[in-house]
Formats: sequence, structure tokens, C-alpha cells
Amino acid sequence: MENHEGMITVFAPNPRILRNIGYTAISLGTLVFVFFVVDLGALQETLFSVRAGTLALSSALILISVLAALLRFRVVLKSFGYLPSWRDTFVAFSLGQASNLIFLNIIGQSLSRAAILSQAKVPAGVSVIMTYWERGLAAGILFLFSVAGGWFLFANSLLNLQAAAAYLIYVFGSLMVVSTIVAVTILGPTAARSRAKYWVGVGLRMWPSVALTLISQICMLAAYLVILMQVGGISSSLAIISAIAVVMFAASLPISFSGWGVRELTSVQILGAIGIGSSFAVTTAIAIGLISLVVLILFSLLGMWLFVRRAASAAPAAIDAGVGGGFEWTSFTTLFIALLTSVLIFFQVRLATSGGAVTANISDVIAITALGLTFLLILRQRSFAIFPRFFSLGLLAISAVFILALAIGWSRYGLNQWAIVNRGFGWIIILGYLAAGGALVWADKSNGRVLVLWSFALAGAAVAGLELALLLANLLNVNFPADTFVVPLRGYAGNSNAFALQMIMTVIAAITAHRLGAGSGSRTLLRVILVITLLATFYSLSRSGLGTFLGAIFLLIVLSTRAERRERLFDGLVVAAAVLVVVVLPDILSAAVDLASQMNAAVNPSGGPIGLPLDNRVLSHMEFSASRSSSDNERWQSILAGWNLWREYPVFGAGLGAFVQNRFDAGLPALIIHSVPVWIGAELGVLGFGVIGAVFIGLVGLAIKMLRDTEYFAWGAGLLVMLAALAVSGSVHDFFFQRSFWFLLGIFAGVYGNAGLQARRSGGEPDR
Repeated sequence: MENHEGMITVFAPNPRILRNIGYTAISLGTLVFVFFVVDLGALQETLFSVRAGTLALSSALILISVLAALLRFRVVLKSFGYLPSWRDTFVAFSLGQASNLIFLNIIGQSLSRAAILSQAKVPAGVSVIMTYWERGLAAGILFLFSVAGGWFLFANSLLNLQAAAAYLIYVFGSLMVVSTIVAVTILGPTAARSRAKYWVGVGLRMWPSVALTLISQICMLAAYLVILMQVGGISSSLAIISAIAVVMFAASLPISFSGWGVRELTSVQILGAIGIGSSFAVTTAIAIGLISLVVLILFSLLGMWLFVRRAASAAPAAIDAGVGGGFEWTSFTTLFIALLTSVLIFFQVRLATSGGAVTANISDVIAITALGLTFLLILRQRSFAIFPRFFSLGLLAISAVFILALAIGWSRYGLNQWAIVNRGFGWIIILGYLAAGGALVWADKSNGRVLVLWSFALAGAAVAGLELALLLANLLNVNFPADTFVVPLRGYAGNSNAFALQMIMTVIAAITAHRLGAGSGSRTLLRVILVITLLATFYSLSRSGLGTFLGAIFLLIVLSTRAERRERLFDGLVVAAAVLVVVVLPDILSAAVDLASQMNAAVNPSGGPIGLPLDNRVLSHMEFSASRSSSDNERWQSILAGWNLWREYPVFGAGLGAFVQNRFDAGLPALIIHSVPVWIGAELGVLGFGVIGAVFIGLVGLAIKMLRDTEYFAWGAGLLVMLAALAVSGSVHDFFFQRSFWFLLGIFAGVYGNAGLQARRSGGEPDR
């Protein structure tokens, strides 16, 4: 069973658990599974049958692949305008490759490169951006190879390509549309077209990195092929090459440690599908993994030796200002990460597997990268100036409470994977979203926070608009493929209540950004956003969402200056009119359908089409029902059980995951506590409730302090409404881990952080 509120996935012995599994669990779990289904005796025999000559040839090919990647690394660095010495280039590359094994794949790679190259005066932002460019380029090429290979292999047998294509078009097509809407609205059509043309030109000028990536991937594919042909006693064929391409793409995804586990499991499934024995497939995958590991270790040892033996400080990199050298890349990177997050945060993707699905938010990797980059910048700046001191200390205290609760849960119930992944690792991701918003302190030279807020608001409104357009098509009896558009609306959040909360956050961001001058102060555009998000919330059929939405609008009217109160009141009237329209619209359309039917019967007694593609069955989608008996029973059942658990363990709580674990032990269906306060009390106890409550109260105090300051009034009003919205909706939903809330909180709290106050005291530009 899954619950899609927030980041929650209920753990059950089903492949669906892979939704948010950490990289370690994926690697170990898939390896264990492979060894469970493969004949270990045959595997051992096959492993020892690999000849020395085969290993040597494969090793040479993998070495060439790595050297091509090293050269690509230097070429991309040069294209950004920075050219460190070969020694520093090699050290950063080799230790960056090694970090794949110890720190979350691409995230560790980019951050370790940034830490090393910063000593050569290469901005951390350059290291992060170029690493994502490299990995994105490699993944894109492998993806094209794997699509071609998968189509060749399974178009008529194993894969339902039509359904998969429909889902990918739905999600990624929507993402492209939303991104385009945001870019065009912010920049204007002419500027957006000019910027797009410029960046396409930049990409085309980086063709050497594309060529080197092709060489690297072809060498790796050849290494696979050499070992597989020898151990399996088979000849090369287009089918085998296609299968290897699919395996390589799966292993390259940043969901494991250097592909371990994923590579072996995919080899068994894909190569097995074309008749290659599992022992041969696993042997090839393990051999490739081990050779790559040996090469990586040798490179790392050499890189470490060079790092230790070099001079006290690295030689500064040569800078080419003509191609970007000297540009404020770190500030640009923090702003770019925040803008990227503001759009991607609305999109969650699901990849089908046998018997289940893997789902994740696209922006999670970006958020964790932001967390690591922020940590590096804090070390360099020697200042925790992102947030007010109490909030920074509060986040540390909450983290400590989570660690204690994990320990308590482990001591009472043993290893609880659901608690570790969804609560423990989930909290790290939340810190990443806070960092993505808060790190704008280093990039806010030109009101970057307002720009990110406006981008978030436009993205949310665009998602709502797309959902409404699809709803209209559905009302006109247009059928959509399964797993794409559904009614009630839930966007890409996987849950209608979570989608409604996203719409509320969108409205708060829109009004705050409008007050600060975003969108050239266009009142019409703001009211369009209000109406679109209200309609999307209404048709999500979320009662708490609709009530909280209207309450947020009311608070934003109350918390307005005298000069703008008339404007906010008119906004409220527009929203009220929209509510009235959507309430009576089903009755109007139903009457129109009945009238058309009667007229058709009078003109054409024999029957036939009524002339309107609507019927009462479809119109039922538009009716807001307040009756949710099954949902209410489940919700109150979880709250009551959570309260009883809190009474049993009042001080320190029962430990993270205790509620879910108790239900599993009792043989009951999986369920979570549908109330943030009750969940905190039940699993974190009075201690956790006190810590989190103190942070929440401190944020309310911060909002009130900002309201008393004309420079920060708009930010204070938005923050207070945002906290109130979470408090209300979180009382009946498990919304503690809602990404959109924490991302905006990072922006709002960072506005009044120490850096902003210091700038103000010194007479500088306020950090708005």
C-alpha cells in the first residue's frame, strides 16, 4: 500500500518499496536478490572461466573509457573558461570518481570536485554545473542507445511501449510546457527566444565533449561485449549490443553506488530475455564492476598521492574571460539551482517495474546537491549566515531528535527500513530544499529571491492550468491512457490533498512576489493565477485544501497595508466569484444537456446524438462532495491509534516508524498517522514535540517581527500565512515532509537571515 501525502511511502514487502530507497539499500538489495535467483555454483564456475586475455582486453577498453572521460573533464572545464594544471585536473577527476562509491553518486562527485578545484581558484559553481553537464550528456547518449535497443528487442514482446510512451509524454511533455511558460512569462517571448538560441549555441560549441562521451561509452560497451562473448561462447549480434546498451543506461542512473546491484539485476533481466543464461549475465556484470573498481582505485590512489605531494597550495587555474572565466559562477549556480527547483518540485515521476513502481521527485537530486554546495560555501565563508541563528540551531535540534528517535525505534523494533528511508533520509532531502532556497543569500545581488518566488508561482499556475485543460478534455469524453491524467485532480504530486497544498503555496508565493514587484506588478496576471489555482484546488476535491485555500486568501487580505487593501479585497472578490461559478456550473451544464436531449428527441424521435459531448456521468466529476466516509474512518482511526501510542510512550516517543511497525506486527493493513502533531507526539514524544513546536513558534515570532518592518512586511505576511496553512492542513494530513513548504520556508527565512541584517546595518543593499 502507498500513501502519497507528502514524501510518504508505506514500507511493505513489495517492489513498490523502491520508491524512496536509499542508494545503499538499492545496491545491497539488488545484489542479494541476484545471488538468490542465480545458481551460485554455476556463477562461480563461470567467473573462473574468464581468461586472462579477456580480462586484459576488457581492462584496456575500460581504461580508455576512463581516460576519455578525463579528457572530457578537462575540455568542459576549458569551455567554462578555467584551465587548471594537469595535476589538479587529474586529482579532481580521480577523487571525484572515487566519491561515487562513498557519497551519493553524482552529488558526491560534483561536491568533491568543487572542494578540490576551489583551491585552484575554480568557483564551486563551475564544478557543480560542469559535472551535471557531463553526467547529463552521458546519460542522454546512453538513454538514446537504450531506447533504440529496447525498441529493437522488446517492441513486440516484453514492454508495453505505448503505455510507457504515454506516461513519459504526459510527465516530461508537461514539464517542457511548464518550463516554457515560466521562461516566456518572466523574460518575454523575444528575450526567451534569444536566451534559448544562445544556450543552444553554447551546447553546440561543446561538441568535443559529445565526441569524447561517445568514445567513452563505446569502449565500455565493447568491454561488456568481449567478456560476454567469451564466457557465454556466443557471437556478437545487434540483439546483444542492444541489450548491453539498456544495461549500461540502468547502471548509469544515480540510484546506486557506481551501478552495483542495478547493473547485475538488469543484466539478468535484459540479457535473460534474449536467451543468455543468468550466470553468464551476472558474471559479465560483476567482471565489469570489478575491473571498473580496480581502475577507479588505481586512479584514486594516484590522485591522492599527487594531492599529498603537491605544493602547499594549488596553482591558480588559467582564466579565459572570453568564454566565461571570471564570471560569478557560484552565485549563478545557487540562483540556477533555486530556479530549477522552483519548477521541478511540482513533478514526480514513476517508473514501472515488475509488480510495482519506483517513484521519486525529479528535484530531489538537485536539492541534495544544494545542501552539499551550501555546506561547502559555509566552510569557505566561515559563516552560518543563511538563516536566523535560532532557526539554524532549531534545524540541528530537529536533526538530533530524528537521530534519537531512529535509535529508539531500532532498539525496540529492530531495523525499520520505512523509518530510515522515509523519515531519516527524507529529512536530509528536506534540508536540501531548505538549502536550495536559503543559499540564495550568495546570489541575491539582483533580487533573486523574488525571481525564484515568481518562477515557483508561475510553475504552479501552469501545472494547474494544464490539469484544468485536461479536465475539460475529459469532460468532453476524451479518454486518456492509464496512469496519466486522473480525476479528482492531483497534478504530479500523486495525491489530491498534497496537490491542493501545492496550490496554496503557489498562491502565497504569487501574492508575495507581486507585492515585491514581480511580473511588473500586473494585477491581471496575479488574478489569473488566483483563479486557476482555486479551480485546480476545487477539482482536486480536497476539503481541507479548499478550506485552507480560502483561509489563506482571507489572511492575505487582512495582512495587507492600507495602501493595497482595496486591491487585496478585489482579489478576494475575484476568488469568491470563481467559487460561485464552479459550484453552480455542474447544474448549469446538466440543465443544458437535458435541454439538448429534449430538443433532439423532439426533432429526431428515432434517437441519436444529443449534439453535446457531455453527459451526467461525466458531469459528476465536477461536483464537490463533502462525504468521504472511508477516508474519514481511516484518518480518525490513525489519529486515535497515534494518540494512544503517544500515551504509552509520552516522553521520548515510540521511535521513528513505530506506528507502521506495530500495524505490520499485528497483521493490519499499512497506515500512517494522518496528523502531524499526533505523529510527532507518538513517535518523537514530548521531547520532539517541544523541539519542533519551539522552532514553529520561533518562525511565527520571526514573521511578526518582519511584519513590523516595512522593508520586510510582504515577506512576513507570506511567512505567517504559510505557517498557518501548514498548521491547519497538517492537523488532518501527514504534511510534515511536503517539499514545496520547506523550499519556500528556506527562501522566506533566509530573507531575514544574518547576512541580510548585516548588509542592512552596514548601509548596503537589503537582502530582499
